[in-house]
Amino acid sequence: MPTMRAAVQGIAGTGSGRIVVPVFHRHPEKETEMTVKPILFSVEMVRAILAGKKTMTRRVITPEPTLVPAITGPGTYASMIWKGTKWRPPESAWGPFTAGGRLWVRETWGECAGTPFYRADEPIQIRPYRWKPAMFMPRKYARIYLEIVRVRVERVQDIGEWDALAEGLGMDHTIDPVTKPATKWFRELWDELNAARGFGWDRNPAVWVVSFRRCNDV
Repeated sequence: MPTMRAAVQGIAGTGSGRIVVPVFHRHPEKETEMTVKPILFSVEMVRAILAGKKTMTRRVITPEPTLVPAITGPGTYASMIWKGTKWRPPESAWGPFTAGGRLWVRETWGECAGTPFYRADEPIQIRPYRWKPAMFMPRKYARIYLEIVRVRVERVQDIGEWDALAEGLGMDHTIDPVTKPATKWFRELWDELNAARGFGWDRNPAVWVVSFRRCNDV
């Protein structure tokens, strides 16, 4: 859904009553800047996206917010205090992800004679002299675009089995509800990516839960 700014305009009605309707003003330049953003994924997760196995990602909320639990049960939150403002519901906070927004994927890449190559495609017949970190991939080489379907807020340990599967269970991983649940795999992946940054599983940080689907170039 495009970024819009709401204004209120009164429309005369019958008698003494008035009908008030919201009028949304679009800002195309601002929309492009705000809704098409880069997002990094590891080689394994890029392969999962390409295979249609990954439709969700979790990203740490910084600075750390205060989450107020809801009475509906564990893993749900009534509000969030973030950057000095109370948001209700939590996902209404103006964060880095917005439903309807677009993302372009940064992945490990390289180039040879001006042609981009992607490590997620290995094995490949032609490969670049060296692979470059995803964070340095320019948008002109982007091949994967995502549309944000939904954003919600929770703590990383609130993840359930279905969401862990949607996070893109590794292509070479198998699961068992008792011995190898998807949540165990996700915990290992989470620590691999975030523990060194101080946001390990045991700390249980608050996260943006971003559901997405692939879309065309934007």
